[in-house]
Amino acid sequence: DLFTADNFQIKVYPNPTTGIINLECNGELQLEIIDVLGKVILQKAVKDQTTLTLPSKGVYFVRGTSNNKIFIRRIIVQ
Repeated sequence: DLFTADNFQIKVYPNPTTGIINLECNGELQLEIIDVLGKVILQKAVKDQTTLTLPSKGVYFVRGTSNNKIFIRRIIVQ
C-alpha cells in the first residue's frame, strides 16, 4: 500500500499480515500504531525503513506524520 504526497512516499506491507509489517519511506516519519479502541500501542520515529511486530490478531491503524502531512492505513492481522 503506497501513499504519496508532495514527493514524500510511504509504503506499508503486507496487508493483511500474520503480525509483522514493513514500512518504507523516503525521509523521516513519526509513526503510531493504534488499536480499534483508539489506544496507542507504539510510538516511534522512523527514517527510511523499519519492521514492526503487531501484538495479536485484529485490526490496527498505522498513522504517520511528516512535514505536517498525515497518513492513516488500516492493517489487518490474521
